[in-house]
Amino acid sequence: MDLGRTIHGQAWWVWMTMIITLSVVAAASAILYIKVQKTKTFSWIETIGRYCWNFLSNMLKQNPSEKYLLRKNKERLSVFLPVLATLWIVGISLVMNAFQSLLVSKLTVRKSQPYVDTMADLLKTDKTIGIAPVEIKFEEALENSGIPLYEAVLKKVRKNLIPQDVVFSDETMKKVEKGKFCIFHGHLILKNKLSGFFKKYAFCNMHLSDHYFYPFSLPIAMHRKISRSLYDDFNYGVTRLVDADLTGKTFKSDLEGSKLCTGYSDTTLRPLGINNIYGVLIMWTAGLLAAIFVFACEIISKRYNKSLLKH
Repeated sequence: MDLGRTIHGQAWWVWMTMIITLSVVAAASAILYIKVQKTKTFSWIETIGRYCWNFLSNMLKQNPSEKYLLRKNKERLSVFLPVLATLWIVGISLVMNAFQSLLVSKLTVRKSQPYVDTMADLLKTDKTIGIAPVEIKFEEALENSGIPLYEAVLKKVRKNLIPQDVVFSDETMKKVEKGKFCIFHGHLILKNKLSGFFKKYAFCNMHLSDHYFYPFSLPIAMHRKISRSLYDDFNYGVTRLVDADLTGKTFKSDLEGSKLCTGYSDTTLRPLGINNIYGVLIMWTAGLLAAIFVFACEIISKRYNKSLLKH
């Protein structure tokens, strides 16, 4: 079998995207601010973005004698809009912090992909080295298999046949976790080793391949000189072993431990549904409606002030 370390759903690109987005917004805001400063006449219809930036910058602007974002004059909009903006900024921060874990885990985590999952994958890469315990006679199994893929893998793995104690040492297992090695062995043995590794370190990020390979046939079943009674006894013994489920009972704890070790690659991720973010959508909708209402009040107020100045 093949055991290779699973690649985590990379999260660093999420932070890079956020940094790039903030940089673009900052640059656009700076350019827009310069244009607003150079514009002598203001027209919100011409550029809504320019109006919003001018409104925000004017709303948060203070004289040295003013405190707590309040104005000296008694206009209602001038007094309450800074407070509303401050509460809105604080509210957005609380919402994003509260749902950060949910949004990041559901929207950005991708299905983990193993470095090596099949024997063909091992032939395609030079970054991962295939190793096998010398005790299992891996080369004898593949050498006369008559399958070109297996024989090609044998040429690549032959020089990496090492003692089993070295193969399953902690140092080697950690290199498997990093994708430097992959181990060829039986599933039950691998699950037993994975369970022990997880119990020792309380963390394990491996991949156990489900692509089984049987490069050799049972000699006892293929030898024509063996009597029929021996075939029957052999098959009867195998049937009793399977029916008794001895291997399942013996390795039950190992199977449970190995699932914890390979959970990163075996777990199927589910996309985020609308029902998971109802609260966020309601809060965003309420904030948007409040912003539109304030926006409309500001427009009406400015038009009213302009009409008074004309008269």
